[in-house]
Amino acid sequence: MKHIWRMIACMTLTAAALLTACQAPQQTATSPRRGTTAATTAAETTAAPPTTPAAGKSILERSETPLTVSGKWITVEGLSEASNHVETIHYSDDSYISQYQNGQISVEISRLPGVDDAEQTVREAIIGIYAPEGEVSVARDDAATERLSYPVWKASYESGSGADAQYCQDYYVQTGTWDFCVHFCQYAQNQEEAAADFARWASNLRWVQDGVVSEPQPAALAPISQLDQHQQAQLDAILTLQRPLARTLLMAESTDFEAGGQPPADVVWLMIQQMVVNPPEGMMRAEIDQNRMMTLEAEEVEAIYQSCFASGRLPDITGVTEGLIEHTGSQYRFVVGEDGDLDFSMTPLAFSVSRDGEWTLAFDAICKDLSDNEIDERIAFTATFLPSQEHESIPYRLVSVQRNQG
Repeated sequence: MKHIWRMIACMTLTAAALLTACQAPQQTATSPRRGTTAATTAAETTAAPPTTPAAGKSILERSETPLTVSGKWITVEGLSEASNHVETIHYSDDSYISQYQNGQISVEISRLPGVDDAEQTVREAIIGIYAPEGEVSVARDDAATERLSYPVWKASYESGSGADAQYCQDYYVQTGTWDFCVHFCQYAQNQEEAAADFARWASNLRWVQDGVVSEPQPAALAPISQLDQHQQAQLDAILTLQRPLARTLLMAESTDFEAGGQPPADVVWLMIQQMVVNPPEGMMRAEIDQNRMMTLEAEEVEAIYQSCFASGRLPDITGVTEGLIEHTGSQYRFVVGEDGDLDFSMTPLAFSVSRDGEWTLAFDAICKDLSDNEIDERIAFTATFLPSQEHESIPYRLVSVQRNQG
């Protein structure tokens, strides 16, 4: 490890104080059934709007902070850490609604009285809640049904029109006592990307009982020797990122993050730095100026982040990359350094692939000193990856990372 930190010390940039980026505010989607202005926690007797799950019921509590739901509830793992909680409402019939905003995605989770387990009944329930103007497509989601052990219906539809058009997907879960509706909504400029984001969040649905989240059952990993030809091609695509990813995980002071969560700043900026300075094949390389630096616009850096990571947002520059990346106004400048005799790689050990194409990969991240051909550092990790359409040179996005013990 001593070689890695010596390399970082040699690359330190003397730069002016970094400035906060000037970014234009983004338009955010809101639930079509009501606004998102939250009220302070208080008992209320105002009747619920007629299109809510608790139509005709009174409001017992309305809170800007998440409430602990008594009994059964459903959540999206990582949502509260990666999003802004808007409000939670508790109604007199013990139904709940909780709203979150994650960038341009509006998320709403509801517990409501159950309806019959039938496609048309579920469609009518969703129309009653959100009053979409167009056709509502409803179909059973077998993968979600298997994960949650209850019938799950997925509904897709548009709401609004013109510049206000929103694309929505609802995951409607029926337990026999309560029904749960997990509603995702985003402005409809790109439905394909929105659907991919919704599916990623929905893969992290978890049951909650009296405030305690159930632990997901980990997929059994198969030895890497059991890869078939198709899976080998997918793994080869993931391993196009092995050098920058191994380098990032070995250098970062903090590495772990959960699916749907915010990646640590070290992981983000070390990875982006490598994407800029040593881009994968097919990705355009920025010009190097006379000071051995590369300059990118803020939107270019944001695009790299979206291509590499499946959740979270671009953080401030902190940790081991501070001094190696300069942020001034709407531009980022990256130091072009050399790794010397250090070589970084990943050795895959075991894997699993879900129905929606998510890879779980156990591997060793390795740093080798080529001057003596000795391994300088080896650390075991388990990471998950999802196929990406963001950039053809970056075929998979990083979903989660866990450093293995021992």
